[in-house]
Amino acid sequence: MTVEEVVQKKYRITIPAELRERLRIREGDKVRIILDDGRLVIEPQWLVDNPTEKLASIGSPKRVVTEPGELEEKIRRGRLRV
Repeated sequence: MTVEEVVQKKYRITIPAELRERLRIREGDKVRIILDDGRLVIEPQWLVDNPTEKLASIGSPKRVVTEPGELEEKIRRGRLRV
């Protein structure tokens, strides 16, 4: 998809609504702007190269619950979200 926009005061460019919706960009989101061989590439900051690496660094539970009965009990008590 190609869209032409006018560079406004203070060098601002509007991302058209259709593109924002397709990329799920919302007001306040961060974007990464990359100069790639003479082209500007804009991508949402939440798109990461290795998402599993990023998630792994968040931390892990003290103990992983794997038994069906225990899972059901934790869900009933609201300690585990599905």
